[in-house]
Amino acid sequence: MRKIAAGQWAPLAVAAAMVIGPALALGGQRAYGATADPAQDSISFTQSGTNTDVKLTLKSPSGKKLQAVTVAVRDSRNNNLDYPNATNVSISKGGSYTFSGSKHFNDGTYTMFGAYKINGSWTNFTKYTVRTPVGPGDTTPPSTPTGLTVGTVTSSSVALSWTASTDNVGVKGYNVFRDGVNVASNFSGTSYTDSGLAASTTHSYTVQATDQAGNASAQSNAVQATTSAGTPPPTTPTDPPSTPPPTTPANPSPNGPTGNWSLKFNDEFNGNSVDTSKWSFKSSAEGDQSNNPLGTGNLSNQQLEFDQPGNCAVKDGALTITAKSENPQITSASGQKYGWSSCMINSSPSYAFRYGYFEARIKLPSQKGFWPALWTWGAPGATGCVRNGETDAFEYFSDNHNNLYLTQQQADPRQSKTLTTDDLSADYHTFGADLEPTGTDFYLDGVNVYHASATQSCSANILVDMFVYQGIPPAAGTTEKTLVDYVRAWQH
Repeated sequence: MRKIAAGQWAPLAVAAAMVIGPALALGGQRAYGATADPAQDSISFTQSGTNTDVKLTLKSPSGKKLQAVTVAVRDSRNNNLDYPNATNVSISKGGSYTFSGSKHFNDGTYTMFGAYKINGSWTNFTKYTVRTPVGPGDTTPPSTPTGLTVGTVTSSSVALSWTASTDNVGVKGYNVFRDGVNVASNFSGTSYTDSGLAASTTHSYTVQATDQAGNASAQSNAVQATTSAGTPPPTTPTDPPSTPPPTTPANPSPNGPTGNWSLKFNDEFNGNSVDTSKWSFKSSAEGDQSNNPLGTGNLSNQQLEFDQPGNCAVKDGALTITAKSENPQITSASGQKYGWSSCMINSSPSYAFRYGYFEARIKLPSQKGFWPALWTWGAPGATGCVRNGETDAFEYFSDNHNNLYLTQQQADPRQSKTLTTDDLSADYHTFGADLEPTGTDFYLDGVNVYHASATQSCSANILVDMFVYQGIPPAAGTTEKTLVDYVRAWQH
């Protein structure tokens, strides 16, 4: 679903969207390799009513066996929506294969492409950006939301709820306005908590419904809410306390999986800078590697930021990753320009593992446009890596505080779960993944929330980041932070 370097099998940055209609098919053909008998492929996508039809043909190179073929689809958030029944197809040397399929996609923009596997490695076909059409002639807006009311109010948040709207085709979502500014677009559900607010401040709210054709209702009745004063910070005592504050246990246990564990790696971030004996600021997962200035970028993976050491700071027992807009833009050694900066750390100097449990305690951002994650990537020199040895203990897109994305990339097809929970930006949470020979278990705050049958395929490092998401970018001039209390890893 994410973080794949250029040339690997994953959705890359796409060109301007195309609208495909009933009479227009998109297709392409290219030759692979430099052999005298290369594989040939063609792929086309055609709109057929409410469905998108695909036809894929290819020929296996003589002397090589095609192990598998897929027709892949990624939505604007890189969710996998692949066509079924096109994988695990074994094609003999010099043989040919044709796949035809049809699938319905909601109105939106999608990346569609084919891929094949030879000798355990995937190669992409030509990619297309497809904009599925809306229902013909729908100009009727949804009904206006009613009954907007204020629920729980804290010093930094306001809870809202309203009565659902109706539409002649179907309601797509709701726009929430604070003081006339849209703070949530096409939000699904009839309740929303607006967080990250200042204490003792009054705000006015309205809600608007939208449908698949882009029609919008009138705004609802307006309600007002005033955040509470909050708790003043404690004053500094005249004399230091006679007893030192509690420290991290000498041998902390995992927050979730039970059994006999041995702590192999940890950083409690108790110093005053990132410990470069434990962490590096670069990874082969990022396509743009730069030494001057030092850092990495990956514009082809819908990342707007250039990750660099100066955006990571250690203070008061936590790592702070800061993402911010840059004017003038940052120019990497390759000449690519970045309007945002952030930071990524990678445990390659000190720790790699295949099986074991790793976790981190993190406070996630609340403003839209940011993409923090805790994940693994194949260690330098590792062999046998499937999909580059990537496991996403979690991914989070800050425009939706209630969804968490858990993905075992090292499966074919990938195994993933979208976990819906309470507002994840409101406080610290513990995220972890237990990689065993029998599969992968994902943990949130010590609770096993998902099991994937696939597991780690090679020795891998731990990475922590906060990318800036091109799909739903932050407002211009925004600065946002992700806080990391600790990162720890155990093995049996």
